Amino acid sequence: MKRNIYFILASIFIASMAFISCDKEPDNENGDGNNNDTNGTQTSVHHYFTAASDGNIISLTIDRNNFTYSFINETTNESGSGTLKLSSNPKLSGVFETTISGKTHYTIELPGVAVISSIPLGNTLNKICFGVSSDIHEQNNYTMSDFVAKYLFLNFDDSEKDPNTFLGGYEIFDNGTYT
Repeated sequence: MKRNIYFILASIFIASMAFISCDKEPDNENGDGNNNDTNGTQTSVHHYFTAASDGNIISLTIDRNNFTYSFINETTNESGSGTLKLSSNPKLSGVFETTISGKTHYTIELPGVAVISSIPLGNTLNKICFGVSSDIHEQNNYTMSDFVAKYLFLNFDDSEKDPNTFLGGYEIFDNGTYT
């Protein structure tokens, strides 16, 4: 149950970051709103805050010039890295692929905005992860008071038989506690 609450909190955080990023005007000629290089050239390294299907919170970095990724799974304390290549399948144009233990995994990136990946990232139970740019957080310097609110959730698990777990809610307070 505790892991579900963390997953829900992470999902809400990611969703709120996605909504916040929607109104950001592009600040460079490529239109992606993520020009972090101080000498005027576009950066190819993008950092993401992601949530994985098993409830893990993961910091993911993708380097588009060197075709590499690295991650720190904040939940399992595992880290790793690997190489990426662009798919040769014309139907997957722009999609990254990597092979781990003979299985191909895919990563789709909207550079500097969002990422979705099937790489297990520090936990073999992670089948998919989704994240938004962690630069959004760094640029806006959010505090806990920015997330103070009451939240509702619904459980869409068809196998759940207890009506008390179909829906619920919680409230986050300024000091970081919740009910």
